[in-house]
Amino acid sequence: HDVLMQVEGVNMLMDVEQYIAGVLPGLVPPDSEEDVIEAQAVAVRTKIYYEMGTETVIQASRLEFTYYTKDDLIDKWGETKYKRIKTIYENAVLNTAGKIIE
Repeated sequence: HDVLMQVEGVNMLMDVEQYIAGVLPGLVPPDSEEDVIEAQAVAVRTKIYYEMGTETVIQASRLEFTYYTKDDLIDKWGETKYKRIKTIYENAVLNTAGKIIE
């Protein structure tokens, strides 16, 4: 499953899991408990799949989330903290991969 989005004026397909990792920074602070971040990842994935229905691609504009690019996150946290904080969100997505609320 993929999300079709525009990044810097260019259309690109992004895997749902990768998209979720880019959405989480706007929804939950990186210093939250791991299970809180993971729960948010499951909630976001559930919303995306619900909106997709039987489709395999959804336009990001149909979702209510803001996606944060690498540049956005470096601006927000600085170059030195970026990788560590990005890993927190990526791990939450990996630890909950494919899980949705039914």
